[in-house]
Amino acid sequence: MGPNIRQVMVAAQAAPLTWTWVPILAAGVAGVFALIGIFASLLASRKDRRRELYAEAYRTALAMVEMVYRVRRAGSDNSRDLADRFHQIHEDINFHQGWIETESEHMGRAYRRLILRIHAETKLPIKQGWMALRTSTPEAVQALSGDHPDVTAAKTQFLADVSSHLSLLKRDDLRERYSDREWRRIRGELPNGDGGTFYDPVSI
Repeated sequence: MGPNIRQVMVAAQAAPLTWTWVPILAAGVAGVFALIGIFASLLASRKDRRRELYAEAYRTALAMVEMVYRVRRAGSDNSRDLADRFHQIHEDINFHQGWIETESEHMGRAYRRLILRIHAETKLPIKQGWMALRTSTPEAVQALSGDHPDVTAAKTQFLADVSSHLSLLKRDDLRERYSDREWRRIRGELPNGDGGTFYDPVSI
């Protein structure tokens, strides 16, 4: 014996209620995926912003190496321009140092490490170049033909640090690499940053 009229009416009334959940569920799923997409976009944007910051800071650091060439090849007539360029580089380095530290204390230490190592390699040849600009002795001229500073190791280290910070999987490695304990050790091995306006506070 088939279902009676009352059973059919109850089933008919229940069916629409069941199907009304489908669009609600679909909207909920779409909303979740939209939020995931927004979050992923924000992460990508932040990563791109950091990459640009580190790239510009890296370029500024290497500008100090280029100044060795400029001083060696300059004449006394453009010494004022060279001095202005040095001041600008130091100002840019200080700016990048401070800005990077707002992003990450550990990346701030990595950048300071790069700057001090470059400073150690360029300080003497730049000093010799300035001496050559101010004198005309054979020794001063000879100083202009010295070897170019080798900062390969410093560059490689900083780029590895940047790669670690931009990777969620490697960021803990960077934190360990520049922990307070490790930074005290690294800082003790770095040359004294005692020239120009390089950002090098005494405290860690």
